[in-house]
Amino acid sequence: MTRAIALLATPTVSISGAACTSTGPESGDEIEVAGVVGFHEEPAPFEALDTVDAGQTFTVSVRTWGGVCVGRGPTRVNRDGSTVRIEPIDIEVVAEVCTAGLARFLHTADVTLDSPGTAALRVVGRRLPGDEVVTLVRILVAR
Repeated sequence: MTRAIALLATPTVSISGAACTSTGPESGDEIEVAGVVGFHEEPAPFEALDTVDAGQTFTVSVRTWGGVCVGRGPTRVNRDGSTVRIEPIDIEVVAEVCTAGLARFLHTADVTLDSPGTAALRVVGRRLPGDEVVTLVRILVAR
């Protein structure tokens, strides 16, 4: 199986004359998708301490929703000053038919805040139905 990388994967179709050729993922391909951190009106559980020690590593966890054709993928962490962006990624297997089934996947990220002060943890994923980008935010204090 091949692995294509895209946060919100959308197949692309090229039209040339009367013939169509798919340049997107094909059945059986695995693609990375932003994890589902909101399902209907329910946000995903997002756990982090309110207060941490500067220079000490702590763990942030979030659960995503998946199913028969979607499994847990990596968790990406990016820091920009006092903002930490956490992106839970899941792996979707492209299939013509995917049977119903709901699963939960635990994503964890180790985070270290170097200096005292406040910081924003931002978990970025998507909400279903609607496939909209959603951000869960938690403010914490590093002492």
